[in-house]
Amino acid sequence: DRFQALACHAPGVTARRRDELFVGGLPDHIRVDVELRGPQDLQTAMYYARVFERRAQALQQASPARGARQPARLHPTP
Repeated sequence: DRFQALACHAPGVTARRRDELFVGGLPDHIRVDVELRGPQDLQTAMYYARVFERRAQALQQASPARGARQPARLHPTP
């Protein structure tokens, strides 16, 4: 969405080059997944990017932070 707003200010850029710029500007962990899908147009690339971004956020929320300590277990005394 923001990308499309900026892209309209560069009228000499071909659709293919615009797609390459979009995918190339993604964070590595999302870019690789989008490239593997081989989107044929910008809309599809944006769709994949959103899906993989949501997946990355869900995985990050589901796993405990690195270095975070687990709470100590208290054992009842006999």
